[in-house]
Amino acid sequence: MAEIERMLQLNNCPLISVVIPVYNVANYLDRCIKSVVENDYHNLQIICVNDGSTDESGNKLEYWKKKDSRIQIITTENMGLSEARNNGIREAKGKYITFVDSDDWVHPRYFSTLLKGIILYDADICVCGEIRVSNDKEVNKIAEPNIEWSKMGISQFSKLHNRGFVWGKLYKRELAQPIFDRAMLRCEDIAYNMQLVFSHPDLVVVVTKEPLYYYFYRSGSLMDTSTGKPNKLLFEYFRHFAEESIENKNDILQGILL
Repeated sequence: MAEIERMLQLNNCPLISVVIPVYNVANYLDRCIKSVVENDYHNLQIICVNDGSTDESGNKLEYWKKKDSRIQIITTENMGLSEARNNGIREAKGKYITFVDSDDWVHPRYFSTLLKGIILYDADICVCGEIRVSNDKEVNKIAEPNIEWSKMGISQFSKLHNRGFVWGKLYKRELAQPIFDRAMLRCEDIAYNMQLVFSHPDLVVVVTKEPLYYYFYRSGSLMDTSTGKPNKLLFEYFRHFAEESIENKNDILQGILL
């Protein structure tokens, strides 16, 4: 552990790309970006994708870019969260990549802790615990502070409570491809991680229970709405991978689906 601590203090520590999709979150954006730029790990490429915002989000991004040269802004017409993340991935130069939603924020040791987990266990993905917040009040602490690590394969990963989200995780860059489904307005994270699992069944995942990601639940967000079409699209993903796992007689992948 001491060697890893020394490595993380060096100037040549690996670059982490941080993808932040932004759409009409002017009231929350400062808190999010401040938590990233003031983190204890400095070798970051901070990719903010302005997905056609019509509020003051664009101006706030320009303000932060002037303050911190690590910030890169991509401005597009509104194409949705999935394509915003895809655009961020396409610009990522880091050895590792992580996703932060623009109304959420991260712990001051978020990046360094997740990177330690990947290095310690030669893992492909590192996962942390989270704290869920509503109206600036903590409503559901998912994990108690605990720096102990758990190394697991894909079958155990599929049982994690936050397996279906891309936030709260650090991925090796080669795993993070621009394959978010633009047609999905909700549950796109689940479909994304499902594709990773089926494409790389030998993935090594390391988990810390320490809550390092702050998930902000707000009325009117995508997670606060529900429509039939995205759920139908997700079902199609499940059906496709179920058929594939049965055809290949892969018991592990069948178990993950269940």
